[in-house]
Amino acid sequence: MGCHEEANGISLGHGVTAPSSNGFVQVDEVDGLAHIAEIAVIPRWMRQGIGTALLDRACEWARTRGYPAVTLITYADVAWNGPYYAARGFREIEPTPRLAELRAHEAE
Repeated sequence: MGCHEEANGISLGHGVTAPSSNGFVQVDEVDGLAHIAEIAVIPRWMRQGIGTALLDRACEWARTRGYPAVTLITYADVAWNGPYYAARGFREIEPTPRLAELRAHEAE
């Protein structure tokens, strides 16, 4: 992956954190999978579909590059997280070795 690509104001690429005008998504490669390391929307622009658009674009970007899956780590104790991501096709999986390390680090 190693490259930086811009499309529709959303920059995606290995280890790249890049802004759109109202939010950003960072996609890395983790254990051969596209991994959404972070997704954020400026608070005053939340609940207007920007986060979903960023998520959709990240998933499409990964699909067009042949990644077999897109992963992310989220907080299970936040009531809306599980249903939000499940409605978009995400499900809980057994973490890969590096995802397990990332999850442990985020739990600290």
